[in-house]
Amino acid sequence: MRKSMPILAAAATALTATCVAARESGGETADDQQNTQPVLIEMFVSQACKSCPPASAYLTELARRPGVVALSWHIDYWNMLASRAFGRWQDPFSRPAFAERQRRYNKNIRNRSSVFTPQAIINGAESVVGSKREEVESIIHAEMSAPDDASIRMTPDDSGYAIRVTSKLDGAQEVYLVKFLQATETDVRGGDNAGMHIMDAHVVSEVTHLGAAPTGEADFRAPKPDRAMGCAVIVQAPDQGRVFAAQYCP
Repeated sequence: MRKSMPILAAAATALTATCVAARESGGETADDQQNTQPVLIEMFVSQACKSCPPASAYLTELARRPGVVALSWHIDYWNMLASRAFGRWQDPFSRPAFAERQRRYNKNIRNRSSVFTPQAIINGAESVVGSKREEVESIIHAEMSAPDDASIRMTPDDSGYAIRVTSKLDGAQEVYLVKFLQATETDVRGGDNAGMHIMDAHVVSEVTHLGAAPTGEADFRAPKPDRAMGCAVIVQAPDQGRVFAAQYCP
């Protein structure tokens, strides 16, 4: 019988504290780089994919890094594939909608309907094998020098978050709230990773469209997630285009 649960509260709290401390430290200053907005890394993985655990471990490192917003999207199409020895594994965090998000990225970026795992999508515009650290790091570095065309400011209050998006872009951009589990542990009982104990960070559970942000300033509201959860806000071009801003919830 499979086991999947949020990691112990102390560990989750430690990860959250690390992320918060990293964000508050600010990393590089505005004088060091043009774009002060974090770079969004979306990692598409499956617990049933033999090549995915190294990419998930890398994503866990990125989740602690200042200047980066890291999200783990678990896709469902590996759930149907069985290993000869251990049968199928149903990734408990997988969603058909997350696989559809990956397919749309591949059509937009690679002009292909095919998909692969692990895949890292960076700022909605660049694709690379998620376990190829040097390539991912090179793209992150390049994206940090991109123009700062949009920004997000979030202020917590008693009922949630007040969100202000400032955009220099022509036309309206889409604004999303992404909720995620801070950290999880899973004992995998089937598929190609049978017998492994997999740890994941920032595992996406829900996406909410908050609305569209026109040129200038636009205000939105969002509820706070549950205690074991984190969240992030993304400003993205229509039809799942380039990501212009991303920010963890404070």
